[in-house]
Amino acid sequence: MKIRTKIIFGFSIPILMFFAFGLWLDIVMKGASGHLRHIKEESVALTLMAKDMEKDVIQVQQFLSDISATRALDGLDDGFEGAETHYANFNPRLFIRTTPH
Repeated sequence: MKIRTKIIFGFSIPILMFFAFGLWLDIVMKGASGHLRHIKEESVALTLMAKDMEKDVIQVQQFLSDISATRALDGLDDGFEGAETHYANFNPRLFIRTTPH
């Protein structure tokens, strides 16, 4: 093999390997970027769902509070105390009793 051919191969092969590595790295980084974008979108969706659930819990609390107030005014006890107890056991951190029993 001539010296000129050896020099061409000596420079060409590392340059081709460098470009192949760069191409591979670009593909890997695009995949990682897409994965991170997906994680961010899922995180935003879960955050919005948690906020909606918090609003639902507040509505249930208000509903139970209204029922308790109505029951206290009317002197009725038709099983809503059981629902309040069940709700308190389900979510004791958020439950606020509005009328003493």
